[in-house]
Amino acid sequence: MLLVREKQPSDVGLEDQIKVLVDADMQTGVFVGKAVAEIREELDLGKSLVAFWGQEIVGYVSYRDWGQVIEIMTIFVKEEYRSRGIGQYLGGCIFFKIKNSCPSKKIVVLPNKLSKPIFEKLGFCYFSKAIMPDILRDACGGCPEKNNFPICHCNYMEYLRPQKVYFEVLSDITKSQFENQYIHLYQQVWRFAPWYEDWSLDEVVSEVEGYKTKRNPVFILAYCESRLLGFCCGYSASSNSELSQKLTAPDVDFYISEFAVISGARLHGLGNQLLQRMIESVRSLGIKHAYCRTKSREAIHLFEKNNFQQLDFTSDDDNQRHYFKLEL
Repeated sequence: MLLVREKQPSDVGLEDQIKVLVDADMQTGVFVGKAVAEIREELDLGKSLVAFWGQEIVGYVSYRDWGQVIEIMTIFVKEEYRSRGIGQYLGGCIFFKIKNSCPSKKIVVLPNKLSKPIFEKLGFCYFSKAIMPDILRDACGGCPEKNNFPICHCNYMEYLRPQKVYFEVLSDITKSQFENQYIHLYQQVWRFAPWYEDWSLDEVVSEVEGYKTKRNPVFILAYCESRLLGFCCGYSASSNSELSQKLTAPDVDFYISEFAVISGARLHGLGNQLLQRMIESVRSLGIKHAYCRTKSREAIHLFEKNNFQQLDFTSDDDNQRHYFKLEL
């Protein structure tokens, strides 16, 4: 039976047993090691949890308090006990322990490939390492991959405590405080299914600059705690060479070109709010129709929910990307 708890006075040699577990996981190449003294301090200060299966130690997790930021450290699970939900349970236990004891502090994690799904389920959001607190960046100096930063094995995630989400409407993203976050989010979201597009930094910057030549550019940004959560942007359909050839009056139509929400902020209605604000902005311009294209099932569902109708033509370079139209 699984038991997760803090160190107890009766525990003897606990740090040495945990060190064996940590050293075994280090052999996989995706973990950073811990010294016995570091483990002992975490145990004595109550900043860690140990997972037992009967009398056997099968998992360990700890956290580090950096002042205004608390970092959840690596989750270790004994190899033969993986795929039983122990890592998820450990992650949840340490997460709620921190939330209850430090309600005002930001909680962050730099997960490896094994622990990313754990923190995704807990509601953590991916952000660019460019916005990592300096104290965390300095701590990376002890990592074996320090010379590869930021192209290293870990990601950067933050937990955004539930609170009000703000929206900003503008015509030039380069004049926004969120320009850099927009660029990094743009790179991130298109890397995964169903897109699998690998945009370089220079390509995204060029794309952003290109909006300055479009007619009626509109950007809708959603943010919380100075973190960009999502965006929706577009411009006059006459500025889109592919779409303008398919329409009879592109000068009075609008093209919603990009629409994205970070993974940890999905399923909370944020995408719907972004789209509705875009529709309101487009309607205020006196536009007759709004168009968009996608092959994402989630996006298709959202567009149809907002009365977009699928058209009988697709993108010239991808016949899986269908066009949709909204009568305004």
